[in-house]
Amino acid sequence: MEIKKINSKRNFTESMKRIWLGRHGKAPHNRGDADATFGGGRLDNNLTQQGVDATNILANEIYKHCGVDIILCSKMKRSHQTAEIIANKLGELGHDVPIIEIDDLQEVDVGDFTECTEREARKINFHAAEAFYQGKIDGWDFPNGENYKDLSLRVSSVIVQILELTKKYNNIFVVGHGMFNRVICFELFPDRDDLWKDRTYPHDRVIMLDLENCNL
Repeated sequence: MEIKKINSKRNFTESMKRIWLGRHGKAPHNRGDADATFGGGRLDNNLTQQGVDATNILANEIYKHCGVDIILCSKMKRSHQTAEIIANKLGELGHDVPIIEIDDLQEVDVGDFTECTEREARKINFHAAEAFYQGKIDGWDFPNGENYKDLSLRVSSVIVQILELTKKYNNIFVVGHGMFNRVICFELFPDRDDLWKDRTYPHDRVIMLDLENCNL
């Protein structure tokens, strides 16, 4: 598991409040660049067996890193299934964790790009595809789908919901989606293009936000 600790000026302690931002396990559309197709918010599928197996490994790593108090997911199958696998594994290890579905965390609606390869997307709308593949997030405008303004509003909604939950929970694990996670990172850390510039957010990447040193 790749963990990036953001805005942490000291070692994490049990009493500190922190958000873990992860991604769901692999789904059928998550393939290598040449064969990958857009899933987006319109394609609601379950994990592959590879995704299930990798998520169980991720859950063990989460446990080793002190565990979490609650798991948040979107209402999409691949996010909820990932949350369930992590919660079940933590439960087996003696750490029961509730799951809550929150609004606006779903994957980006890529509109006409849904289930398209890179080549197909470029034929449909070259400029929109180029903005995506070049990581120009503030220029995202998917044909008949969402644009950056829509996504920025959703990020704000998600942050408000998470911060409300920090009143009760110290460690919150968020099972997000590849494209939307990039938007979240862009909104929170515009100067950290290593978090959002690449065309994918790895399935095993977890960004840990120290809320005591993070201006959300």
